[in-house]
Amino acid sequence: MIAMPKAATTWDKRDDMIVRACAPYNAEPPAAVLASSDITPADAFYARNHGPIPDIAPRQWRLAVGGCVDRPLTVTFDQLTTEFDQHSVVATLACAGNRRAELLAVRPIPGKEPWAHGAISTAQWRGVRLADVLEAAGVQLEEGFHVAFESVDVAQEARPVQAYGSSIPLTKAMSSEVLLAWQMNAEPLPRAHGGPVRVVVPGYVGARSVKWVTAVSVQPGPSENYFQALDYRILPPQADADTAAPGEGISLSSLALNCDVLVPTDDDQVPAGALTIRGYGIAGDGRSVERVDVSLDDGLTWRQADLHTAASKWSWRPWSLTVDVEPGPLRITARAWDDTGTLQPESAASLWNPRGYGNNSWARVALSVSRRVPS
Repeated sequence: MIAMPKAATTWDKRDDMIVRACAPYNAEPPAAVLASSDITPADAFYARNHGPIPDIAPRQWRLAVGGCVDRPLTVTFDQLTTEFDQHSVVATLACAGNRRAELLAVRPIPGKEPWAHGAISTAQWRGVRLADVLEAAGVQLEEGFHVAFESVDVAQEARPVQAYGSSIPLTKAMSSEVLLAWQMNAEPLPRAHGGPVRVVVPGYVGARSVKWVTAVSVQPGPSENYFQALDYRILPPQADADTAAPGEGISLSSLALNCDVLVPTDDDQVPAGALTIRGYGIAGDGRSVERVDVSLDDGLTWRQADLHTAASKWSWRPWSLTVDVEPGPLRITARAWDDTGTLQPESAASLWNPRGYGNNSWARVALSVSRRVPS
């Protein structure tokens, strides 16, 4: 039996997590915490949930593999962890609503969490390749097929109420980086992050990395689950999110090219003199960030940040830049370029949509510089 908690807890998270909702539990770490490590500790990793967090013991967990396969399977936790080759990948997961607060400043978005800088985190995941499990089931490799995932966390917001589900193209599912993971940062996958087993889809929005996965189905088209057919879609600005039809809008998949400033951040006060600005850049689905520009004058002039080595092709790329700052207001702008020469869009206003997804506009933070105190 799968137990559901009666009330939200802190789920072994840091005391300074910014809690956006208690039930279901949704929280992000302070931006400076993200900047402190290329790999995000589990207690600081953002949490995005649509329902109560299930409690599934590994010995009770089962994965049903079916649909367009020759040999439908039911896999136990012991079988998954002992009968398939194990693999690890360092991958960044990002909520589709990360940086929504900037879209909220353009126009209201009722009923959505005001994520700031922290609905993104990076971990080392370990498990087995989804492709290996699908091949064991005799997957039928057909063009245009999807692999659908089913979970057990029931979302009251869904129409009708249903468990969370999603899907990805079969071509992505068969890629070597997509895992059925049971470890996070070399520890058993925490319950709050999908334990005992979750899907990890590097390069895609976090909504496709389904937690507490219990069924995988190969099928001719995308999942009909609420969170694939209706939610996690970019709707036109004039659309009504409450009456949108299934399939309306653009389904979210690959991460968009993005970057953010993590240190310093909004409303900070820093002393005059040398200031080291730090942040990350990320490019979707295996592309790489090749340049980050920083401006201190609202984009009139730019200087290149120092790019640091990414932990993997599926993780964010840290960057930093040290500048001298004078007392007074300070506005920092950052933008990223990828290996195809693509640049982020400039304006959050141009990206506004009724659910507040996909904000990858130039990063901007506003703070103040105080006078240096004589020693």
